[in-house]
This record gives sequence, C-alpha cells and structure tokens, in this order.
Amino acid sequence: MEPRIAKRRAILQTPYFTLVAKSLSGQKLDDPFYAIETADYVTIVAVTDRDEMLMVRQYRPAIEQPCLELPAGTVGGDESPAEAARRELLEETGYQAGEIQELGCLVTDSARLSNRMWCFFAPDVRADPKARRSEEGIELVVVPRGRWLEMLRPPAFQHALQMGALFLAVSAGKLRLS
Repeated sequence: MEPRIAKRRAILQTPYFTLVAKSLSGQKLDDPFYAIETADYVTIVAVTDRDEMLMVRQYRPAIEQPCLELPAGTVGGDESPAEAARRELLEETGYQAGEIQELGCLVTDSARLSNRMWCFFAPDVRADPKARRSEEGIELVVVPRGRWLEMLRPPAFQHALQMGALFLAVSAGKLRLS
C-alpha cells in the first residue's frame, strides 16, 4: 500500500512560504516530514531577433552573492503561468514577448518543496520602448549567441533549476547552444 498523508499542520507561516509538518500513514505522529509550501514560479528562456539571450543579474541574500539567471518570478493569485512569464519578462528586462511557448513544468525539489517551475521559451522578444523596468536591483544582461555556452556554465551561471529550463529548450529544438 502506498503511503499517504495522515496528518498535516502548519508550523510557520510567512508572506513567502509556509512550513508544514506532514505525518505519513503508518508513521509515528511525533516524527513528521517537513515541507515548504510556496508559490509556483516561472522561468523564461528569451531570445531576441538578433540572436541574443536575455539574462538578469541580481543579489541573492540566501546565498549571499549576485547571481546570473534567466528572467523568472512567482505566479500571482489568479494569473496563468504564461501570463506570469510575460509579466516577469517585461518587469525584469523591459522586453515584450510576442510568442511564448510552454516547454514544460518541473518539480523544484521533491524532497522539501511543494511548488512547481513552469518553463517557457520566448523567441524573437523585442525591447518595449514604453516599458519601465519595475524590478529594482536587477541588471539586464544581453548575451550574444557566441557567448551562450560560456555564460551558461559555472561559475558564471549556477542556477540548477534554470538549467532544467535550458535543457527543455534544447531538447525541444527551440534553442541551439553552439
């Protein structure tokens, strides 16, 4: 018989996540499994009409250093993941996606996190002259095709989950890194 959750209770709630204690059927109730419930998020592999990939650099307090990343963010209340991807791309980069293609949905950390990461590919994105980038502390990094491989490996790029989005884009034939 497959285990199931017998008891669930919130241990800590913040505006960003909830820590939940979960007990499995047949398990001692005083020895729970802990999970973090947080919002789903999106990440976007965006390429311009000039064959440039859009990336962002921002300081990440969790690891206490700046990180080079793909544009990304959380899915808001009643918006779809595709709507969130368009919004985040515009907010973080000032670029607008005409077409947006879903690459897939990944589990972020099946051992501890309950959320999912929706991955999108946006070909032929264009700078929106009316857009005001609203994300403070985020630097736009425009990477020409000839530097993609160099920029998408450590130590320049270290975001493991976003490597998954890049893999989905490559495996779907949407992106050639060479």
